[in-house]
Amino acid sequence: MLKRVFRIEVCFLAATLVVATLSSRDSSAEATIGDHLMKPSLNVVITVSDMEAMQKFYGEVMGLETMSPIPFPPNTQEVFFPTAIVMQRFKVGTHEIKLIPGVESTKKYPGGIDKAIGFRMVNYPITDIDAFKARLAKHGYPEPEIQSMEGSNYRFGLLEDPDGNTVEFYYYDGEGPEGWEETIHIALTVSDVEASRVFYGEQLGLEELPAVPMPSGDRTVHLFRSGPTIIKFWSYGKDLPNRAGRHKEAYGYRYIQYATKNLNQTFDFVEGQGATVEMPPTPITPKGPIAITFIADPDGIVNEMFGVWKAE
Repeated sequence: MLKRVFRIEVCFLAATLVVATLSSRDSSAEATIGDHLMKPSLNVVITVSDMEAMQKFYGEVMGLETMSPIPFPPNTQEVFFPTAIVMQRFKVGTHEIKLIPGVESTKKYPGGIDKAIGFRMVNYPITDIDAFKARLAKHGYPEPEIQSMEGSNYRFGLLEDPDGNTVEFYYYDGEGPEGWEETIHIALTVSDVEASRVFYGEQLGLEELPAVPMPSGDRTVHLFRSGPTIIKFWSYGKDLPNRAGRHKEAYGYRYIQYATKNLNQTFDFVEGQGATVEMPPTPITPKGPIAITFIADPDGIVNEMFGVWKAE
């Protein structure tokens, strides 16, 4: 049954991707990663140590919409998972928040944006702050400290999920900008902001937004947009330990994920832009047709791209 459900999921995804690919297969090379995507929003992949606790947190505490899980059978390429696993999924607008288990080599490191270089935080929209506070209290979380941006009705706060990952939430005290309820922020701590600006802005071609100071005033937040997804980053210097890498290496936020129309064309684009290929296109199962490639940013943070792929 596990294999059958997996085949259905993969076949459905493949069919959707193939349809999207037909109109673009013969097109010339595009200028940005956005031209290669099935949807402009990006996904988040989190490696977890306690799946039950994490499902409860993101579903019941954060209030994210639950999606159907995706089982990966034992014949999944060992480069991903050596045994059968089930990916749990949640929805924020058109984003997917995906939870996967670790493997024997996966390690746990302290959370916090100032503790390490890597993918360090996700910021979720909260449309009903009173209901959110009630859920926190019900599940034993303390009243969150609410902070604000000077001169703005933007409000935000921090908490930790059961694995110790820093989770940011935000809302507007009054009316917010159009579409904010479906916008998430992916937060990175980088070693060199200029190198990261080149990767996300020039190599991937994401839209760069005006930089803003952190509330503390001691550093600057750099912002890039892909539809309703904001990638933001800052630096605490080059001396922090680097905790970027795959799910085999550490628990926590692992992959920024892009759903592509045609992985062959996407891979040609990112490789042609000079991006670092951490893993070339690799089929999820030996027979495909869905494959994944890992592209590393300057700090080794994995930008995962997946789609229909044909060996050439």
